[in-house]
Amino acid sequence: LGLPTPVRSFSGPLTKEGTPRDTANPNALDANKRRLQQHPEALAYLTGERRGLTPETITHFYLGLSSYTEKTSGEVVYHNALSYPQLDSAGQARSRFLRSWIPDVTNGANKKKDWSSGEPSTYWVTPNTGRQSLLICEGAKDGWRIWQAIAGTPLAAQLCIITSTHGSVIPKEWQSPAFWASW
Repeated sequence: LGLPTPVRSFSGPLTKEGTPRDTANPNALDANKRRLQQHPEALAYLTGERRGLTPETITHFYLGLSSYTEKTSGEVVYHNALSYPQLDSAGQARSRFLRSWIPDVTNGANKKKDWSSGEPSTYWVTPNTGRQSLLICEGAKDGWRIWQAIAGTPLAAQLCIITSTHGSVIPKEWQSPAFWASW
């Protein structure tokens, strides 16, 4: 009723020491993006009927492909996994990356549907500034589709969309009433 919406303090991925992670390295984001753009099967998975993402959504959320080989053993842990940076409460891409298995594209020992290292925390599909309503979705892919569906509508400016970085595991910050206070 005309009252300003309080701005929350930083909410995003933290280091083991409890400080905010650095912003994502633009070179890493670009390299992952190029790998995705050069992989027609991965792009077909994201833009096809199952996911239905537009090129604008893929760009907005910094979607790309990444691989990881264990340095000491040389074992491929995963290859061509969907990779995207965790977004903080201000909408900034942070240096923590989340990953997802793409059927018939991702290879390696890790066959989890979605995964991330570290403690569960909030993935902010939309920044929290000035938004009056909150929607918690099951995962980032669901959040991207919702973001895409409401883009250009009045709801886009009103709805804050979040999810956990670890699927159904509740982040510690969600257990505090202060996290929910302004919605």
